Amino acid sequence: MESFATPPQVRGLPVPDSGSTIHADDDFGMLNGSDGESAEDQNEDTTSPPPPDDATATFVMPRTLIKTIQKLEALGIDSALPSLPKIVVAGDQSHGKSSVIEAICDISLPRSSGTCTRCPFELVTTTSDGEWSCKVSLVSKYAYSTAPNTPTWPKLITPEIKVFDMVTDQCDLERVLRLAQIAVLSPHKDPNGIRKANNMEQQPDVSFSPNIIRLEIASPKLPELSLYDLPGTINVVEDPKDQHLVDFVDRLLKTYVKEDKAIVLLAVATNVDVENCKAFSLIRGDNMNNAPDRCIGVITKPDLVDRAGLARAKSMLSGGKWRLRHGWYVTKQLSQDDLDSGTITHENAREAEKHFFAGEPWSELPFTDRFGIWNLQSALSQKLTAHILDCLPQISLRIDNKLREVTHELSGFPEKSGAPCIEVHSAVGDVVQCVAKNIKGGRLENGFRDEYRRILDELRKDFKAARPQLTLVSPDFKAPAYGVGDSDDETPEASPCPTPAPTSQSAKARKGENGVAIRTQPRSGGRNLPHKGAKPEGDGAVTGPTIFTLAQVRDAYKSGNRAGLPGGLSPEVTDALSLRCLAAVRSIFKKALDGIEQLIAQNLQHFVQTTLSIRQGTKLYRQVQAIVHTVFTGLFKTEKKAINDDVARELHLPILTDEENFRAKKEAKHAFLFKARTLRRVNEYFDHDDAKKSDSKKTRFTTREDRKKRAEDQKWVDSTLGPDVEKDMIEAMVVPLAYYEIACARMQSNLTMKLEFGLMRPLEQELGLKLLEGLHYTVPEYCSELLAEDAAREHRRQELLVEMEKLQRAMDELNNCRNTTEV
Repeated sequence: MESFATPPQVRGLPVPDSGSTIHADDDFGMLNGSDGESAEDQNEDTTSPPPPDDATATFVMPRTLIKTIQKLEALGIDSALPSLPKIVVAGDQSHGKSSVIEAICDISLPRSSGTCTRCPFELVTTTSDGEWSCKVSLVSKYAYSTAPNTPTWPKLITPEIKVFDMVTDQCDLERVLRLAQIAVLSPHKDPNGIRKANNMEQQPDVSFSPNIIRLEIASPKLPELSLYDLPGTINVVEDPKDQHLVDFVDRLLKTYVKEDKAIVLLAVATNVDVENCKAFSLIRGDNMNNAPDRCIGVITKPDLVDRAGLARAKSMLSGGKWRLRHGWYVTKQLSQDDLDSGTITHENAREAEKHFFAGEPWSELPFTDRFGIWNLQSALSQKLTAHILDCLPQISLRIDNKLREVTHELSGFPEKSGAPCIEVHSAVGDVVQCVAKNIKGGRLENGFRDEYRRILDELRKDFKAARPQLTLVSPDFKAPAYGVGDSDDETPEASPCPTPAPTSQSAKARKGENGVAIRTQPRSGGRNLPHKGAKPEGDGAVTGPTIFTLAQVRDAYKSGNRAGLPGGLSPEVTDALSLRCLAAVRSIFKKALDGIEQLIAQNLQHFVQTTLSIRQGTKLYRQVQAIVHTVFTGLFKTEKKAINDDVARELHLPILTDEENFRAKKEAKHAFLFKARTLRRVNEYFDHDDAKKSDSKKTRFTTREDRKKRAEDQKWVDSTLGPDVEKDMIEAMVVPLAYYEIACARMQSNLTMKLEFGLMRPLEQELGLKLLEGLHYTVPEYCSELLAEDAAREHRRQELLVEMEKLQRAMDELNNCRNTTEV
């Protein structure tokens, strides 16, 4: 935003006569916290400027500035502008505050016994070429509520301004103001009815109100000025039941005075000790934003001064005790008799005031530039103008920042559409595009596909971890007290020295180079059935590998041989062993499918949330989420059943479709198993042989290298160890072990294909149609219902739209003001 020019003595700003100590240059420093004038400067003996003879001079810029602030105030944008430059008039009841206002504005305010002002008055004076006139308006910033547990005066979002009357006869103004005050104090009654009834004896509904009566006064005799007259603070009430009124008036004064942009005009009577002034005490209280530094004092009723009062006035005027940043002034107003006569004009009153200060003791004091309404008017007008100029850049910045903030929040709401069907169709297209782009993959960065591949990789790892294990120890082998070959079961190498025979806890599984899992030591357990190393989960599902011993395998074939011939290998037993190898498959698939289901469900929800983020408060958002979830759930349920059927088929009967691949896996496993079995036999042989020599100190034990060389020497193996009686059992286990690899690879492939074709493809290609059907996108009424925000979000949207309109109007007013001040 462009900054506003602030030199106080250019572009029409009125400059006081050279004899005055009220310098606009000082106002900028004082209102920004600098020292301003010293007390000695204020006490300088200067010549009092005469009352202005040519009161018809107009100053365009001050009028524009005051009007701009008035318009900003009327917008009620407290969130951006909690305080605006203004003059607030405060004082105790019966301290002559209203008389000062009347003299400044050349009007007559309502007067009666007790408190006269029962609501704030906003008075705006302007110089005009025409006759005197006054527009009276009612400015309601607060509602009135009698409901329980609610504030009595809740603040309105936007002030309501109603013109009450237009007055052209000064003599009629007091009557109109009385009626206007009755209207303000009767918040539930029609103001026009009160005005037309013209009943000034009518009893109002409340004693005080925070709502405002605005007077816009135009006259050739008045300066450009704007101020607020507050009800006088009350020290004592006759009826204790009215104590709440005292608190109300105090809170009202504090509300205005604590605004950091408010200049406070404090009225104190000459015949009252300032220490006893309640208004002054409130102004100097805590949490008032340094109000004394924003104060101008006016001493009233100088005709009642006594010796002590005169000494007190001298101290105040000289900047001693009760010093205020902007100093003190003294004014003399008409007596009650003069007011009651109704014959004294504004000019007569000012002439009488001038004559009063020309007499003793006031004429002997060196403060003539601070005596009289004309000096106070001039000071207030200049200070307010300079203050507004000083605040304009900050006001402009705050409005601009708030406008950006509101605009940003509004960007989170969708635009209202005149074609709801098209809008719904477009929203569906956005969702489908987002889902398809992420489901399809192919990009360098795709969090969904990366996580999906991670689950499939985890599935492959789980199958690998669940490979069946075969213990290659001879069934009749008993480990000697000192063993050598079994000291390290991870490899078929011998240990360089004898070690204690391993216990069941030291027996380890060994992964073969071609994927065969073997064990070199037996586990404890029965010999009749293959031992299950896997343990059942809570739901009974088996996890982990199935472990076989050679003895268990032989017993299985022995009990399953129905041919009647010894040594025969039953195909049924081979099939049973092959299926037993797949015992952990169900739990492995369940884990993978649960992870995939959760992953896709969460990502679909995220895709919709991201795409329709600005419509999260609409039925459309909720319906799209529900339809997408329903479609996914149906598709996944179907494919999950098909995948589980595949698993069930694999567990029902071993079936081979790729003989060549199966033959290759059998050959690889056959070669590895027999190589490992040979090394196992060699180790068993030397363990017994070395144990026999363990008593001799000179005995040399066989090393691992020795044993490995013997295992690779087939002639030595044949001649020393002879034929392996477990050869047929090892050959029998080649088939189940090889089949496990074939079956797992086939099931993994089927799972991937089913998910890609039966789940991913429909989500990518068919989801849009399901959404359009479910959202009835051809029915305008239903589409409008879908696009409607929920009540809370719609209410917030409307609040933001209203606030944005106010802020934009405020920026327009500031721009107009800037253009005018730069003319």
